[in-house]
Amino acid sequence: MNYIYKYFDLFAALFCVIITDKRKEGKFDLSKLVSFSHGFAE
Repeated sequence: MNYIYKYFDLFAALFCVIITDKRKEGKFDLSKLVSFSHGFAE
């Protein structure tokens, strides 16, 4: 399962880009990302 941690930073960087883009659109729901992150972690 360690490979997940290797790529976690990559996913985190991608999420940051997505959040930035969606904020500009004003349509992003942060709770969706949080719930997805928890689901992915499990």
